[in-house]
Amino acid sequence: MGMLYNLCMNKIIKFNSGLRLVLQNIPYSRAVAIGVTVGVGSSFENRSSNGLSHFTEHMLFKGTKNKNAFEIVNYLEMVGVNINAFTTKEQTMYYTLSSFEHIKDCLEILSDIFFNSVFDEKEIEKEKGVIIEEINSDLDSAVTVCINNISKAYYGNKNYGLKILGTSEKIKEYKRNDFLDFIDKFYTSDNVVISIAGKLDENEAIDLVDKYFNQVFDNRKQTKIHKDIEFKFNSKVFIKNTKQSNIAIAFPTYSAMENSHVRSMFNYLTTGAMSSRLFQKIREELGLVYDIAFFSQTYTECGNIVLHLGTSNNLATKALENIREELDKIKSYGFTDDEVKMGKEQLKLKVALMQEQAMSVMRTNSRMVSLFNKGLDIDEELKNIDDIKPMDLLNYAKTYIDYNKMASSYVGSDPNLDILKSFK
Repeated sequence: MGMLYNLCMNKIIKFNSGLRLVLQNIPYSRAVAIGVTVGVGSSFENRSSNGLSHFTEHMLFKGTKNKNAFEIVNYLEMVGVNINAFTTKEQTMYYTLSSFEHIKDCLEILSDIFFNSVFDEKEIEKEKGVIIEEINSDLDSAVTVCINNISKAYYGNKNYGLKILGTSEKIKEYKRNDFLDFIDKFYTSDNVVISIAGKLDENEAIDLVDKYFNQVFDNRKQTKIHKDIEFKFNSKVFIKNTKQSNIAIAFPTYSAMENSHVRSMFNYLTTGAMSSRLFQKIREELGLVYDIAFFSQTYTECGNIVLHLGTSNNLATKALENIREELDKIKSYGFTDDEVKMGKEQLKLKVALMQEQAMSVMRTNSRMVSLFNKGLDIDEELKNIDDIKPMDLLNYAKTYIDYNKMASSYVGSDPNLDILKSFK
């Protein structure tokens, strides 16, 4: 068993350029996942640049000096490679998943789109339409509007409160130079982590990353952005003719830099299991909601947990009052030893499953290196989970379920529903 674990250890290389590479060989895998993560997302933007991180991500697939948009995807899909990307509040990742024989093809294409994208004006204009459709699609989803608005209610209309997609009005304004300036500021060697996981030859992987990335970077360093973070604790209401009310409530929590599992266990024991407190009481016993879930939105400098629920318009107030009652019980008495034991086993399973597939290993290692300059150490994670005590969860609830530090978001047809009043 020890031998197998040693084979799966990760290795971190920092090149002279500042580029970081994390490798994890998974001998039993036949696949390899590669992620190129840039440390920039919508929280680095302001109202005049909102949506630019995500728009830039789109444009990197729209043609390079060597290949047009079709040739980029066709070249890889002909040999069974999946390529895609996503943007978050703090990161943009470009990634591939392939059989291990195609690691060179993947790094070659990822390098090409990263360094040689041309940002053709005609492609920019076409892509504006695509992104505006994406924005409109989000506006049609009550859940998405609710979750986007909880960030705005909590952080205001800047950095972490800004929507990742931006607004249709802003998207229409962007020109070629906006993308070139953005790339110049943020797509720099010291702001990139490359993560590779799966069946691989480590020396070959290092040589390929050196050739296709490290040697291509120039000496630019990322532009440091100061984020002026304010907590607003406001309410956002979006009146929409729906049969269901979507409600989100945000409370503060610690940032992603505190690598603690207490928050995850709190979320799990309140709403994450069918036997969890709120699921049992609010859904199963009282039948007041269809779904109810706590989830975390944690970043390098701040964080919050969000309780989201969907309920009938006429049951919203009753649901909120009963949720408040259950949260008060947790704040007063915490969780039982049996609940904490169950939570530990579930979290340990989740950590173990993160090591099952090349893609999840790649993404986990990328996050760990971006935040902590180290890969995932399973033994350390499992020990941290085992060390959690019932008192830790009680203290967490007392500290962070603070009704004076709440933000709320509502999407539904009742303009008179007062979420904060129902709680306070």
